[in-house]
Amino acid sequence: PDRLSAAESSQAITSSAPAGTISNAGTVDGIWRWEVTGPCTGPYLRNMADPTVQYIGFPGLVVPSGDTLVVSYRRGRALLDGVDVSGKAREVTGAHMPSLGGEGFRLSPGTNDIRWNSTSGGGTSVFYWRSAWQ
Repeated sequence: PDRLSAAESSQAITSSAPAGTISNAGTVDGIWRWEVTGPCTGPYLRNMADPTVQYIGFPGLVVPSGDTLVVSYRRGRALLDGVDVSGKAREVTGAHMPSLGGEGFRLSPGTNDIRWNSTSGGGTSVFYWRSAWQ
C-alpha cells in the first residue's frame, strides 16, 4: 500500500466471543497483526467475510499459559515468545508464512468477520490492524 492509517486499531476476540467485526476503511488490503496469549493448542484465525473463507492456523502448536504468539502479516512471520514458529503456520493452501506477505490471509477493504479458536484451551486473542490505501 501507498498509505496506512495513522493509528493502529485493535479488537479483543475471545474464546467466549470468538468473532470480531473489523473494518478496513481503505481501498486495498490492510496490514494486520494477531496476538494470542495461552494457554491453548492449535490456534487458528479465519476471515469469514472472504469468499475463500481464508484461515491461518498452527496445528499442534502449544502456547503455554502466559506465553504469547504474535503473527505479523507485514513481517510474514510468527513468533512464540520471540522464537520463530513461522514454519508451523498453515493457510488454506497449506502454504508457509512467507506467503502472508503476498496472497495469504487478507484483510480486505470494507467489513471483515474475523474469528479465532483453538483445538484446546482458552487463551486470549487480540487482532490489530491498519487500513490501507493505494
